[in-house]
Amino acid sequence: MRIISKNLKKIRSVKGLSQSALGDILGVERHNIGAYEEGRATPKTELLIKIANIFSVDLEKMLTKELTVNDISGFNLKDNITSEIIDDDNLVTVEKGVLDAIIKNIVTIETDLKALRKVLRKLK
Repeated sequence: MRIISKNLKKIRSVKGLSQSALGDILGVERHNIGAYEEGRATPKTELLIKIANIFSVDLEKMLTKELTVNDISGFNLKDNITSEIIDDDNLVTVEKGVLDAIIKNIVTIETDLKALRKVLRKLK
């Protein structure tokens, strides 16, 4: 039950909500939110489904794993169709295919750097 408590508190915190505000959104009293977050009470299944739907969080993950800020904010770089990046102080929209190529190049560079570090260690 501890994981649900931690995740509920994290969702509320990431979304910048007070216990009262979250209670209003979910249709429950503030003291219930506090009890859920402290592990003194367990939200009913219907309420857990409602939380997952409202905050676009994977229900299974919310119940079994500690959520990350990215899980809660819904940010996933590779799944974005387009993404905005800063290039020389200009905002540029990048197509998904181009973004995938950039990510692949970054991974390749990281791999090359690791190999270079190994060589340099041997030269010492």
